[in-house]
Amino acid sequence: MKMSKKKMTMAIFCAVFFAMLLFIALYAAVFSHDEQKNVEELPTATEFPIGTEGNLRQYQDPDAVKSLVIDCYSLEETHPEPETGARSMALSVVSQTERECTGIDDWYYNNKLYLPMIGMEWDMFFDDDYIYRWKEEYDHPSLIICDRQTGIQLYEVVITTRLLANTANNAYLKDGVLYAGCIGQSEDDTNTNFMFAYDLENDRLLWRSRENTYSSQNFVVKDGVIICGFGGTDEPDYIYEIDLNTGEILSETPVSSAPYLLVESGGQLYVNTYENDYVFDMG
Repeated sequence: MKMSKKKMTMAIFCAVFFAMLLFIALYAAVFSHDEQKNVEELPTATEFPIGTEGNLRQYQDPDAVKSLVIDCYSLEETHPEPETGARSMALSVVSQTERECTGIDDWYYNNKLYLPMIGMEWDMFFDDDYIYRWKEEYDHPSLIICDRQTGIQLYEVVITTRLLANTANNAYLKDGVLYAGCIGQSEDDTNTNFMFAYDLENDRLLWRSRENTYSSQNFVVKDGVIICGFGGTDEPDYIYEIDLNTGEILSETPVSSAPYLLVESGGQLYVNTYENDYVFDMG
């Protein structure tokens, strides 16, 4: 019996349809197997150097984290005797331009500047050895410090000050010593706006600079010198060079208004202030 043309067309269609269903089922089975294989081959936390990726997952014993509280308002100015004194970089002005009415981000990106930050919130940054992250609290921000290679948290330092924590590169750890600053938020705050060095391993202050030497969003460390800025509405505005070992002032360079951000690039210091942008040669 001959099959009609209509029935033959229907039979071919059904055969193609079921063949497609079979192909989809086989493909799904193979894909699922590959996905399971990929999941099984993912490295564990202990196998992956998470610190280099900026991931602060912690997989060590929380009790191994050293926790400290630094009460900035109780720190008194002090300076140890230096073994060898640092030298000023003798900053000299290369250019001074009026600041355009744009944000600090525009100045940063337009000048192709670079700070070792993680993410876009300006609260997480790193250096050769450590990753730093601020936990925002109004009157007692907490600084988390992790080993850069492993991601393991080493310290949590609570700093009792109205520090503007949501900024980049405003902490520096070297040989167990934390270099940071205390910033007041009003004219009524006293004993504030200074840099300090604190021995985290022995829980003791090493030095504290004089009052009203630090209010910039960050500072630069180079050749044993801290470079930072201070200024305000009724205060003189300066770029300060501070001896990393003693906290003594090495030099003060006047600027037109309060310095916000300082970035070293190509042997020059770029400084964004309230009114002007500066470029300095660094000796």
